Amino acid sequence: MPGIRDENVLESALARPQQKWHYAEETALATLAAAYGFGLVKNRPYRDGNKRIGLLAIATFLGINGYDLQATDADVVTQILALADNRVSEAELADWIRTHSRKQK
Repeated sequence: MPGIRDENVLESALARPQQKWHYAEETALATLAAAYGFGLVKNRPYRDGNKRIGLLAIATFLGINGYDLQATDADVVTQILALADNRVSEAELADWIRTHSRKQK
């Protein structure tokens, strides 16, 4: 596919939450959502748009599981850019997601 830089990296990024679900001690929803975001943003499987795809994966995973991400656009951009620039860890991203997630009505 022309937009994918590395299929193996993409598969690895998408498998992160499953690995955490099966083997990690803490498997909260925010932790698994962060695993999607971290894997896609940091591993850069696509030629372009990895930060956008990482955010979309976080929001989609939360939505499928009955939660919405509730943060300002500026806050979301700041968080995703901080993740990409190594200023936020995966655990810190999970904490941020936990703080900014709300159960859907």
